[in-house]
Amino acid sequence: MHTKGQRLPRYRRAPTDHLPLKLTDQDIHDFLWLYECRLLTSWHLRLVDPRSDQFVIRRSQKFFHHKYVSRIPTSSHNEVFLYAIANRGMDELTIRFPEKITRGAIDWDKKNNELKDSRSIAHTLMSSNFWVALHLDLKDHPHVALSPESPGNELIYAREGKPCKVKPDKSFTLIDRARGRTMHFFREDDRSTMPNERTTLPDKDFLDKLRGYWQFYKQEKEKARQGLPALAGFRVLVTCKTLQRAENLRAIAKKADNLQKGSDLYWFTQEQTYFPPYTDRERFFESRQSLFSPLWKTPTSDQFRQLLQ
Repeated sequence: MHTKGQRLPRYRRAPTDHLPLKLTDQDIHDFLWLYECRLLTSWHLRLVDPRSDQFVIRRSQKFFHHKYVSRIPTSSHNEVFLYAIANRGMDELTIRFPEKITRGAIDWDKKNNELKDSRSIAHTLMSSNFWVALHLDLKDHPHVALSPESPGNELIYAREGKPCKVKPDKSFTLIDRARGRTMHFFREDDRSTMPNERTTLPDKDFLDKLRGYWQFYKQEKEKARQGLPALAGFRVLVTCKTLQRAENLRAIAKKADNLQKGSDLYWFTQEQTYFPPYTDRERFFESRQSLFSPLWKTPTSDQFRQLLQ
C-alpha cells in the first residue's frame, strides 16, 4: 500500500488515496494530444503544456496512477517516460468531444499493453516530434493556422488504367492568412541512420512511393485543368534521422518525375534541426530551428528553402 511521501512505482499503478486529482481543461488538452499523436514522452508533454515542467511531470504521474494514461516500458532509465491514452482518459475525451471522438469498443489499455515493437514505437515518436515542433512554431506565426481538415491519408490514382494508392505517414493543411493561400502537406518519416540502412522502406520501394505521389500530382493537375475538384497543389515532406540519409533520398527523388530531373514536390530535412535530442529546455530551444526557417532542400536545388515560400 502506498503511503504519502513514498516513492511511486514506475510501471505499476499505486493506490491513489494520497494522490488527489481533479481534472482541468488543460489536463483534457493533454489527453487530446495523446489521443491524436498516439504516443508522447513526458518531454513532449512539458513542451505542449504551458504549466511548469515540474508541475507537468507530477501531473502526468497522477494521470498514470489514476488510470487516465498508460506508461509504455522502454529500455531507457532516465526521467523521460513514454505515455499513451488509456481507457479512462478516452472516456473523458468522448464526454468532452462527442462530435469528434467516438469511444467504440476499443480497449485502449489492451492496445497499450501490446505496444512491443520498438521500430513502430520509434516511428510514432518521430511523428510526435514533428507535431510538437509544428505546435511550437505556429505560436510564433500567428498568421498561419493548422486547418481542422487534412487532405487525407490515402491517395488514389490510376497507373496504366489500374487503380493504385499511396499512403502517407501523415497529412496536414496550413492556412496562410497573410498570403491568402492554403497549403497541403504529406509527411514521410524515414528512420534510417545510414545511407543504405534498410530499417524503413528499401530505396526502390521509397522511389516507387515517390513516383506514386508524382502520378497523383499529375492526375490532380489534369483534373484542375478540366475544372474538376482537385488537390492541385501539395508538398511531400521527408524527415530523416541524419543529414547524410536526407541527401541520399534527395538524390533518389530526382528519378521520381517523368523527366528524372527532380521536382519541387519533394522536400527533405534532418529531424534534429527542428527537434534536437535534448530534454533540457534551454539547450533544446538554443539548438533548434523553426520548421518555417530555411532548413528544407528539394531535388532541384542545393539551396535551403523555407516551408512557406
